[in-house]
Amino acid sequence: MPLKYQANILFFLLCQLFFQTVFAQNDVSDNIKKLSHTVDTVKGDSAKCKYTLSMVRAYIGYDLKKADSMLEISKKYYNKKGCDYCELLSMEYKAQIYWLNSDFHQSLQKLIKMQQIAKEKGIIFIYVTCNLNIGSIYFEMGNKEEAKKYFENGIKMASDNINKYPRLKHNIITGLLNLSQIDTGVTLKLEYLNKARKIMDTIKVASKDLMLTLEAYNRELARIYIKTGQYSKSLYNGRLALYYSKLNEDYSLAAFNKVYIARAQQGLGNLDSSKIYLDQAYPVLRDQNIQARLKNYYEVLSRYYALKKDYRGAYKSQIEFQKLSDEITNEDIRHQTSLLNITYQTAKKEEENTRLKSENLTQELQIERTSAQRNLFVAGGAGVFIVALFLFYSFRQQKQTAKLLQSKNATISQQNNVLYEQKKEITDSIEYALKLQRNLLPNFFSQLITPENSFLIYKPKNIVSGDFYYVFSHQNYTLYLVGDCTGHGVPGAILSVIALEKCKELCEQKLSPANFLTQINTHFVGLLGQKTNEEAVNDGMEISCLVHTNNKWLYAGANRPLFIVEGNELNEVRGDKIDISANNNAVISFTEIALELKRNSRVFLFSDGVADQFGGQNDKKLTTKKLKHWLCETSVLAPAQQKKQLEERLSKWQQNFQQTDDITLIGINIL
Repeated sequence: MPLKYQANILFFLLCQLFFQTVFAQNDVSDNIKKLSHTVDTVKGDSAKCKYTLSMVRAYIGYDLKKADSMLEISKKYYNKKGCDYCELLSMEYKAQIYWLNSDFHQSLQKLIKMQQIAKEKGIIFIYVTCNLNIGSIYFEMGNKEEAKKYFENGIKMASDNINKYPRLKHNIITGLLNLSQIDTGVTLKLEYLNKARKIMDTIKVASKDLMLTLEAYNRELARIYIKTGQYSKSLYNGRLALYYSKLNEDYSLAAFNKVYIARAQQGLGNLDSSKIYLDQAYPVLRDQNIQARLKNYYEVLSRYYALKKDYRGAYKSQIEFQKLSDEITNEDIRHQTSLLNITYQTAKKEEENTRLKSENLTQELQIERTSAQRNLFVAGGAGVFIVALFLFYSFRQQKQTAKLLQSKNATISQQNNVLYEQKKEITDSIEYALKLQRNLLPNFFSQLITPENSFLIYKPKNIVSGDFYYVFSHQNYTLYLVGDCTGHGVPGAILSVIALEKCKELCEQKLSPANFLTQINTHFVGLLGQKTNEEAVNDGMEISCLVHTNNKWLYAGANRPLFIVEGNELNEVRGDKIDISANNNAVISFTEIALELKRNSRVFLFSDGVADQFGGQNDKKLTTKKLKHWLCETSVLAPAQQKKQLEERLSKWQQNFQQTDDITLIGINIL
């Protein structure tokens, strides 16, 4: 960029930074307060829409939940006015929120719909932006070929319309910067960046778009210089990227740039300075929970600990990095491909060597055969005698072997019959135990607990289950309980039977949930705890207990949480970190939590079987995070429909995997 333009831009930025420092103290919340006040004072839907969308953009930098809430508010203004641009901008922000939350599928759907509308309305700028953003999502998903296609299409369309819309220069620059991330060669990366810089040199107005472009340009340079070991240059460009991201009030991106600076400081040997930048970046990255940026943070943090020879810290950081890595990086794929190619070439050479050896051996055998034919007539008589003797001996041995094999087969067949009878006897016993367990489990639906307000998903892993549930309703007292015993199958089922018998007894007393759990624990200790060390039972159970009485909802949990879905938000209520166990010799009291539940909210009690189920495209656990997402998405349905939808999703996730654990989930609709 020419020196005079760069000087003008830096002067503009320094002035802006000065006013931010004096009046706003670098706190984006001050600007949001001003915008919020403006929304209340301005008149007209067009103005209100403009300011609410400005607040969405400001919130995206540091609080995605608030950004999403403000986006919902903005809809009522542009819906009244029917402004196409406001609607498209709103869709772009929604796609960005999905993107930053790593929900690439939803973001992609939103952008594709937005692109179609922009094409129909003839809004070229939005259409080009959609191409670039769709390419970026494909890049995040690991599909570089599709990403490159969208980047190149975006650049071409922007170039064709640049005379009519000069602002499209920024889109061309963004596309070039994105292409530099796809190609692996440093020379080609720098070539894309040089093209981008030449276009930036022609931009003479210090606009917000230019600030965003300068941030991305310097961040990409910092990343390239780290890869090539030019840490001083990386530090310089990283600081510039940080500077521009602060001016744009994007605190998440600023934190991301601090990670690049920390990596450059490590390369220069400034480990203390590196740790300062990492500590500053972590709170923002943690709150934003953008997986790609958190992965980069933990990777650099692990390197810091390794350089400090704190291998425990390095290991923990690497574990966190691996947790966030949902798929193998493209670099790993290329490495594996290279290894496979080398293995293939090696095997091919070995196969060729084997073939040549075989041909040589064939020639040697031919020579030996010719020589043998000369001596055949001499040794013919002796040969015939030896062959006859050998055949007689072989026939005798085969006869003895056949008798021995027949005897062994008879023995194996007899043993198989015994094993079959034993297995049948055990299976019959377990199936009878299932009948007993089913009889102890209450009928889920009663006069007060109906399909209109509740549902149950109950799937044992084996014939009998270590999970159990209990429901009870009488007059103004209703109880819901889900238990998860240690293990599954017969051992877990035995523990569940003990608990079910006690639940039946305690329900008549209409206890509070905390007292209910305390009584079960006392019963468990009294029944199984007074044993010698050899006979002691170390197993236990986790229980969620919810009671509705006198128009109050009360909850207590033994090492199990409770989920509440209200609208699009899910709140987690944690129980005590105490199991029901025979080893709890002291009298244990559980914490009782009063819940304020709104009408039409959903409450869920569950064992850990759903979250622990393996499956999906990557053969991994479903995880509590995905379960929360499912519950939020399906809670708009009636209870019976929600149950069906959850069972279908679980079946699709499980695919051909065996069930990992017993599964129990109760959903309650608050009427």
